Amino acid sequence: MIGKVSWEESATIPSLPESEVHVWRIPLVNPGKDLAGCLGDLSAEELERANQFHFKQDQIRYMVSHSHLRRLLASYLGLELDFIQLSLGKYGKPRLGGNLTNVDLHFNMAHSLDIALVSFCRGKSIGVDIEHLRPMPDLEQIAARFFSERENVQLAKLAEEQKLEGFFTCWTCKEAFIKNLGEGLSYPLDQFDVDFNPEKPPRLASIHSDPNEAGQWLLTSFPVADGYLGALAVQDMDLSRVRYFSTPA
Repeated sequence: MIGKVSWEESATIPSLPESEVHVWRIPLVNPGKDLAGCLGDLSAEELERANQFHFKQDQIRYMVSHSHLRRLLASYLGLELDFIQLSLGKYGKPRLGGNLTNVDLHFNMAHSLDIALVSFCRGKSIGVDIEHLRPMPDLEQIAARFFSERENVQLAKLAEEQKLEGFFTCWTCKEAFIKNLGEGLSYPLDQFDVDFNPEKPPRLASIHSDPNEAGQWLLTSFPVADGYLGALAVQDMDLSRVRYFSTPA
């Protein structure tokens, strides 16, 4: 069962103690006159990447999400935007770069259609995912390809009206876990198990390579907005320490 969360709308950035995880919800539609400000926030590399999108709406979504990411990073670090440097890991996970590589602030970003999520914590790597809930007539075939045997058995046992939410709960949790590791799909999706029993909060049930490690992970799924589902993966963190914020639309 996916629990409810309270999104705090905030125009200011709170402090981030080591005991907390912050998740930010960012609307990517109708940026209006602020779009020019977004352009000014981006690096030359990001502007080049934005110009590679074929559709204008995708270009806008990229610019708005990355502008907010930079503004949030600058606030958490107490730096001017010009000092924010980013780099990519081997499998594309963004991280602080340049003179900031040793700074103990971890983040991750995901977006789906008109909403982005950015998560932050200190001292632990973090992964976040978001999906737009949409009809999936082939969800059982996709699950058979990517889910573990245990997950497929669990999905098959769900009532028909529960399967769509069950599928996306499992999918977002698996994506958040993989994004936390920063290994992309080089880490097989069927080599760990998510328990997505609709009567209970989702959890990481097992990691096949190390059965004892699963209990050290916070893996949670949460509603983001109507028709959107998010998930968060952090190692060795307490669920009660997650705070959810929303940037003003």
